[in-house]
Amino acid sequence: MENFIVNQKFLTKKHIILITIIVVLVIVVALLFVLYMHKHSSAALVSNTTFTSKSGEISLTLSDKYQFSLSEKGTYEIVLKSEVSKSSIYVSKVSANNIRDKNKFIEYDKDDYISKFSNISEVSDIDVKTINGLEAYNYHFTYKDTMYVDVYWIFKDSYIYVFDFNIDTGVNDMSSHMDEIMNSLKLN
Repeated sequence: MENFIVNQKFLTKKHIILITIIVVLVIVVALLFVLYMHKHSSAALVSNTTFTSKSGEISLTLSDKYQFSLSEKGTYEIVLKSEVSKSSIYVSKVSANNIRDKNKFIEYDKDDYISKFSNISEVSDIDVKTINGLEAYNYHFTYKDTMYVDVYWIFKDSYIYVFDFNIDTGVNDMSSHMDEIMNSLKLN
């Protein structure tokens, strides 16, 4: 009978609250661990592919979820196309030796380029940026409601590297990942 009374005193309100708090903490820690492991295993499942120009001078890393592949087209350094996302990336390299005013030159190119499209909206101003420590200029616009064109002019040494992204936002909108994509850029 005495053991029973000792056991009843052990289960006081204080002890029940303490046990409940410990059980809740164990459950929270276990859930956090499961979420952490799931996040890292999901990230490991998404792989990337690095595309390099023929000269080896330019490389760009893209997530495999966009399913880009190299395409041969014209005099571009790199042409990437995705049948899945209906998007493409064109990379060219031009001399910057005869350019006196970069802003005017890019503004002229922007106006000329945009004039070739119909049904244009949301035309941006030209933004000056730094990409991987290099001077860069960027503008973008939308045409045909779902096509997003994002153009980057990156200056390195006496060359300009032009990156022209044509993204079908109705199929797979990678436009929100442009900073990530451009930060993967390597120019040798």
